[in-house]
Amino acid sequence: MAQTTFAAETGSIWQGALRPVTIGSILAVTIVAFQGLALATVAPILSDDLGGRDLYGWIFSAFLLPQIVGTVMGGLEVDRRSPAIVFGGFLVVFGLCCVLAGAAPSIEWFFAGRALQGFGAGGLFAAVYAVITLAYHDTMRPAMMAATSSAWIVPSLIGPAIAGFIAEQYSWRWVFIALIPVLL
Repeated sequence: MAQTTFAAETGSIWQGALRPVTIGSILAVTIVAFQGLALATVAPILSDDLGGRDLYGWIFSAFLLPQIVGTVMGGLEVDRRSPAIVFGGFLVVFGLCCVLAGAAPSIEWFFAGRALQGFGAGGLFAAVYAVITLAYHDTMRPAMMAATSSAWIVPSLIGPAIAGFIAEQYSWRWVFIALIPVLL
């Protein structure tokens, strides 16, 4: 894939045609960050509910290990296809697996949902980084990388509290399922 940028050498990551790309990239990272950080809050509840207390560590590992594979595969795919297509495909995988994890009848189903969520998240990150490389001029990339990195701040500050509230008022399952409207 030819690497061309459509941004001017100077300017802001928030200007013109870059604004929706910037917002979409930051929102994608924020959603994945929220979901990952919220899990730490509801993990004890869901492991008791699904009978997986002895497999507690896998609640987190089931996401992280496939995320590495998804990142590699996503990187390979953005070399062959448009990052937008790759992003969309991995977003669908991530979203469907939010539902799978949230509706899991057993800990094994939950692990399957988490694993595929991790795979989807890895591919999303690869597509976001490819978009940053293709859409932003060299002088703008540091600002965009800082913006996507800062997308972890709000979820880390309010994500656990929101997840705890949702789990107490409704169910831990809604921590996963409630992300679907945001993904859409």
